[in-house]
This record gives sequence, structure tokens and C-alpha cells, in this order.
Amino acid sequence: MGRTKARVLPARVESVRERIEYWRETREKRSAMPERLWDAAVSVARAHGLWAVSRALRVNYETLKSRVDRAAKGGAAGRRARFVELDGPELIGPAGRAGTVVELSRADGARLVVRLEGCEAPDVLALADGFWRCGT
Repeated sequence: MGRTKARVLPARVESVRERIEYWRETREKRSAMPERLWDAAVSVARAHGLWAVSRALRVNYETLKSRVDRAAKGGAAGRRARFVELDGPELIGPAGRAGTVVELSRADGARLVVRLEGCEAPDVLALADGFWRCGT
């Protein structure tokens, strides 16, 4: 007989699982799961995979998949994102002052830190654009 190994969940998945379980214990019968919990489930599914997350959270795979797909196209989970326009010279100065640091972070925890120490400033806006696109 084969043994199945107990799977250790990443901390973010475990946190979302606990929140969903608490909601299940305290909800009214047959009430729909709140959007904030679905948004959290979508976020961890994008980071850790649909199948594993749907099993860990005990949510319907197809429902989670459709929500992940919708979020990728700018649907429900993407509503919280806000557009921020950055003007290069206003952000880093005319020639990229020495000691300027630009930090970006996404909801999934990814971070980009650009340290400008010379006179030549890289195309910070292009770097930022690539960073945001990488998370989708």
C-alpha cells in the first residue's frame, strides 16, 4: 500500500485556506463566497497553480479557472489595480540624480528595485512596464 505524503502548503495559500474555512464555518447556509475571498483565491492560484490551489482551498476548479482567466483579461480581480502615470524627469530628475531609488511591488509580492547611481538613467518606464506585464 502506498502512502500519500502530507503536502505542505505555501504560507499564502494556507492563509487564504484558513480565511475560507472561517467563512464556511460562520456563513449563512447556501450563501455565495464573498468576492474578497475569490480575489484572494485567484491571486494564490496564479502564483501556485490552479489544480493545487483548488484542492487546497476546496473550491470548484472550473469556477476558479474562469475567475483566473477573467482576472488575466482585466476582470473582477483586476479591478483593484490603479493606473499610475510617471513622468521620467519628475520621477528621477533631469539626468538621474545619484542615489535615486525606484521601488515597485505587485500584489503577488514581487518587487523591482532600481538604484540609479550614475549619470545615465535607464528607461525606468520601460522597466516598470515589463515588471507589470510579467505579473499577468
